[in-house]
Amino acid sequence: MPNGSPNRQIYDSVFCNLFQDPKYQLEAYKAIHPEDQDVTVEDIKDVTLEAIFLDGLYNDLGFTVGDVTILLFEEQAKWSRNITVRSLMYLGESYNRYLHKTEQNYYNDKPVRLPKPEFYMLYTGEDEHTETELSLADVYWDGDNSSLDLKVKVIRVGEKNTILSQYMKFTKIYREKVHELGRTKDAVLATLNECKEKDILKEYIIEHEPEVIGIMMALYDKDSYMKLYEKQKKKEGSLETLAGLVKKGRLTVEEAADESNMTVADFKREAGLTVAQ
Repeated sequence: MPNGSPNRQIYDSVFCNLFQDPKYQLEAYKAIHPEDQDVTVEDIKDVTLEAIFLDGLYNDLGFTVGDVTILLFEEQAKWSRNITVRSLMYLGESYNRYLHKTEQNYYNDKPVRLPKPEFYMLYTGEDEHTETELSLADVYWDGDNSSLDLKVKVIRVGEKNTILSQYMKFTKIYREKVHELGRTKDAVLATLNECKEKDILKEYIIEHEPEVIGIMMALYDKDSYMKLYEKQKKKEGSLETLAGLVKKGRLTVEEAADESNMTVADFKREAGLTVAQ
């Protein structure tokens, strides 16, 4: 088992892959701001963060439009109000990078130029949540926004046929196929075929089909890896606890080995105990 936390960069997602293309970033922007029809691909600058902290903090999509707005997306299949504090952390790092890149001095009195932030969560889960917006102040301080607040707008599948609604329909079809066919390549292929038939992300799928299949199959491997990783961490924690009890004389090494379903020699080796213990 590799050391450390699983690295998101090992495994891509369809969401990230789709919106790496400035063409689809532009479509996403226009889905949110239909009033702004003059913006072009040239106005889009990708500022997606990748593993900005040691714990792997990242956001799924971020870009500036005309040096005015930062859009930070995070595709969520499970409801999480903590998206608000994560968005705050993303914004801080985004601004830090922006100020360094634009060589602005934020220690003098003159206000620096900052893109206006907008936060969106694409909610693709099946839980019944009716909120259209999540507030940092509401989640953590009972609505007291006297010092700080941040609002994340929730986007769900709507009637309009936008790139965002198409993506969310894609995830819905995929869940249905997995329920029907299991976590198999057949479920992946059936998802892509139905989406092409219904004109859901059709252009993207046709252009990138082998890559999309590879991404979706890799996610199965990721799930397996995560399960093994969690099992290994649980085992390591149990061994550490038992080894500590042995060192304190509360358990014999034989009792600890039996508790771990291991031989005494294997337990000593895995738990890092000396032969004398």
